[in-house]
Amino acid sequence: MLFETLNFIVVEFNAYLERLDKTSYPLIMGNIALQDGQGGGNADDVDDKMVLSLINVEEEKTLKNEPITKRNGTEVSTQNAPLFLNLYLLFSSNIQNYQEALKYLSLVLQFFQQKRIFTAAGSPLLAEANIDKISFEIFDLSFEQTNNLWGVLGSKLVPSILYKVRMITVQAAPEIGAGMIEQIIVNDNSING
Repeated sequence: MLFETLNFIVVEFNAYLERLDKTSYPLIMGNIALQDGQGGGNADDVDDKMVLSLINVEEEKTLKNEPITKRNGTEVSTQNAPLFLNLYLLFSSNIQNYQEALKYLSLVLQFFQQKRIFTAAGSPLLAEANIDKISFEIFDLSFEQTNNLWGVLGSKLVPSILYKVRMITVQAAPEIGAGMIEQIIVNDNSING
């Protein structure tokens, strides 16, 4: 689900850039922390590009439910409730030319201002990934939080914006059911003493 969501965003945003004839710096999915070649990665992978990075995954606890038990004839199966996730995605404009970096970051803002909710009905890639709906909202960071984020990433600050993506639903296939308990036999071999 995570890869499919980020891949969907990359495909949609790059299609938007093509419509605007602004394809010099396409969006890629990558780890912005590798911009300085740290962490054993190749800095060329994210150099002079728009980079989409997954920063955090958060469970939406307000929608957490108990497992569901289903009865089908003589079989009983238990399935855990779906897992609802919010993703924090960092769009980094890691472009050498600062003016171009700002222009492309502005395109990210325009893209999500124009359309901040995506549904499976309107997006075949979401339907293929079994994602019903995702929505985007800017997640504001204070100066201190921004400093901490880039410090943890171990990278130099580049023009960027953080979005909170609601709500990815994770639901594994149901468990195989077992027969229903119809009778309990207790053998009581207690000693009266």
